[in-house]
Amino acid sequence: KRRRPCVSLCLDGTLLDSSGVAVAEAVGPFLELCAAAELFVVGLATTDAREEEVKTALESVGAFNAGLQRHRVMFSSTLEGRGSMVRQLQPALHLETEQSVASALTGKISEVRLVGSPHWPTFGYASSLTATPAAA
Repeated sequence: KRRRPCVSLCLDGTLLDSSGVAVAEAVGPFLELCAAAELFVVGLATTDAREEEVKTALESVGAFNAGLQRHRVMFSSTLEGRGSMVRQLQPALHLETEQSVASALTGKISEVRLVGSPHWPTFGYASSLTATPAAA
């Protein structure tokens, strides 16, 4: 049995918008990633209530049925904390929306894709495990 790659993903700005609602065009690529990878997701949360909102959003899009494991849903209250968590995970790929986190992780893990950058313009494109950077 082939081992699935370890991938980490920041939820904010990819699957979830600033109000914590799932972005419709991101759901399909996200569910594909749940099925294709050992996926770890990190959400920003400063309260237990926010953590519950994120978990509810993941449940509502079918993430857990698609292969996301509940114990791989993690939270940090700061961007620096997210970077530290991802560095400890050492995924083969991390999908990120914040330049500061992407910069901090570059050279520390195998591959960082900055979603929204010229090379990785959309989450759908960046989430494909076989994608190559777009021409900038």
